[in-house]
Amino acid sequence: MGDCVYVGMKKSIPTLAVLLLGLIGMSAAPTLVSADGARLRLGVEAGAGFFPKEDFGVSVPVYPHVGVQFNDFAALYVIPGLTINGLTARAEDPFRDTHMQFNGIGLFDVTIASGLQIGVGGGVDVGKFSGCFDGSDQGCRIEKDTRGAIHGRLALTPGFRLGRSRFGFPIAAHYHASFIDKSPVHQLLFTLGIQLF
Repeated sequence: MGDCVYVGMKKSIPTLAVLLLGLIGMSAAPTLVSADGARLRLGVEAGAGFFPKEDFGVSVPVYPHVGVQFNDFAALYVIPGLTINGLTARAEDPFRDTHMQFNGIGLFDVTIASGLQIGVGGGVDVGKFSGCFDGSDQGCRIEKDTRGAIHGRLALTPGFRLGRSRFGFPIAAHYHASFIDKSPVHQLLFTLGIQLF
């Protein structure tokens, strides 16, 4: 009886192993295409914008970003960006100049329906800032400073799945505000880019 059980087990183990491997392979195949788990998030965006309230001129942002895409829905990433600004042409000559800030921004981002991204966060801006503080161009000045900032991002990201990740081309609108004396200086920016998420 014991020999019979031993022989039966010996013959059935390879068969069970083959069946198990087949089932694992069948279940893994769609997983390779649609796996939803933590992975690296990378991208870069660039574009142009302006100061909708203050009329300080034009802005040109370059926003690389790197972080973690936790799943197909949520991500956390940083933008070590650079924004180049130019005062309005109405300003007097000493102030008709370009100046730049380095942006250190952290964003929490959600992706809805595989393409609509909404991100909010904040950080710090370091560099030269413009200001027209008496309401006239003659009151404009550019000064070095470090300022707290808030940031919002809304993007439509058409693209395709690339293994576990997705690859897309974000068309984005950004709201950025740095603070001076507890008052925000508003920027509205529009960017195009590429993104692995």
